[in-house]
Amino acid sequence: MKLTEKFKAMTKQEKTMIIIVILLFICVLTRWDYIKTEAGEAFRVRIDRTLGKSQEQTGVQESASLPADTSNNSTEQKTN
Repeated sequence: MKLTEKFKAMTKQEKTMIIIVILLFICVLTRWDYIKTEAGEAFRVRIDRTLGKSQEQTGVQESASLPADTSNNSTEQKTN
């Protein structure tokens, strides 16, 4: 059975899923440099934290740091 015959024998849903997978694969390939850089940095930071290395030792700056909590809810006294 040829590939074209197999494709024609598939249901509409199967054809759609195959086309979507191919399109997503092309999208990943076009952004591969960005994905590789960001994923590499994210894994490097996570591994360094697991190993107990600080950011100063590794020279990696965390790009998505959480903002400091500026609210003073714990020391604020409620008045009635």
